[in-house]
Amino acid sequence: MLDSQRITEQVNGLEERMDALSAEIDAMPELRAEDGGYDEYVSQRQQKVRELNDLVGQFNAATVRLREATTKEERDAQAALANHADTDGWTQELRDFRDLAQRTSIADFLVAAANQRSVEGASAEYRKEVLDIAPDAGGNGEVFFPIEMLIDREERFDLDAAETRAIATVTADTSVMQESIAARLFATGEAAYIGATFPAAAPGQHSFPVVTSSAIAQMYARDANENIAAGQITTAKASAKRIQMSYEWASEDELSVNGLEAALAGDLRMSLSSGLDNFNVDRVLTTLTDPTAPMTQATLEDYLAAFSDGVDAKAAMNYMQVRLLVGLATYKHAYKRSIANIAHAMQILPMERFKPSAHIAPPQSNDQAAIVYRMGMPSVRRLFVPVWRRAELIRDRVTKQTQGQIRLTAAMYAATILSAQDLHDQIGFQLA
Repeated sequence: MLDSQRITEQVNGLEERMDALSAEIDAMPELRAEDGGYDEYVSQRQQKVRELNDLVGQFNAATVRLREATTKEERDAQAALANHADTDGWTQELRDFRDLAQRTSIADFLVAAANQRSVEGASAEYRKEVLDIAPDAGGNGEVFFPIEMLIDREERFDLDAAETRAIATVTADTSVMQESIAARLFATGEAAYIGATFPAAAPGQHSFPVVTSSAIAQMYARDANENIAAGQITTAKASAKRIQMSYEWASEDELSVNGLEAALAGDLRMSLSSGLDNFNVDRVLTTLTDPTAPMTQATLEDYLAAFSDGVDAKAAMNYMQVRLLVGLATYKHAYKRSIANIAHAMQILPMERFKPSAHIAPPQSNDQAAIVYRMGMPSVRRLFVPVWRRAELIRDRVTKQTQGQIRLTAAMYAATILSAQDLHDQIGFQLA
């Protein structure tokens, strides 16, 4: 186990103890000085507060150690790569892994699940390296595979610095998924469009900071004693949700592997990406405050004003730093309104900042929701979408056995956490 993994376990344990102790303190009854047992109450409360402060100190120290350990491990990995790399930047171990990966196929996993047998050959070896799953696993019709199998082969092995590190983890910590894998897999999706980041999601619980209220910074005179409300930060635990799709075919048909790699990988990638977008758009809209529906039908000026209204002089300094994700009906409505002044409208409503979504619910009473995203601070992320690296294929001959149908279900796992609402808003457009 790496030092960073061991310290992460300590940090998680301290966090749970802090939450439990804070809950105990909050649950203590309020007593006044004239009440019986007041002195004992004060003593017990002070003792718990001291214990909590001690845990906070341990938590902060562990966080510092975790950052140092992570930095050291990254530096050591880069040094090892530099010291042992061939002239083309590849170590022999990485070269062997690349060659192994290039001999794998998503079709191998599909055929294994469809025929209720184990994955064999290069694909089994690759899965063992990446997911640490034994080569003979999956003989019961449930087959696990790494999500990067859905990336086109040419893209999968087109290495830059980030991808070199992603492959280097095979020899170090195979439980860690580099963000670049999921980020490239879902780069064109709607979650990425509204600022989602795709952090690592190894087995276990994952917590993310949630800013419930922002801090206010002000300048004060010397010795001034001002009582300004502090920002509030809590933690939210990511709970994996299943995103799945299914294929069906007649048992009389033979599953042909010819050309299946590109067709199946592309279809799986598109469908699972669509499912991930649907999940994220729904969760974001559910989290954001639902505004009062507008009373009049939207005009071109209303659509243009949505960009300027999104400017907050913090995360968006001008309307060019504001994106809108709108429903399909809203997009068509806006386009029709722009025909009279197409040159002006298309300066404000380009695809890169005014994007239609098939996952926003149809209009209710002619009102359709939209998401505003302020993108002027790319280093600040509020929408976290952990994606678990292990996806699976499940074979089912029971559900439609009377029709001679076989069903194969592909599933991946992800979560959504909107840590603060300062980069996103929900707005609505009246369409009639």
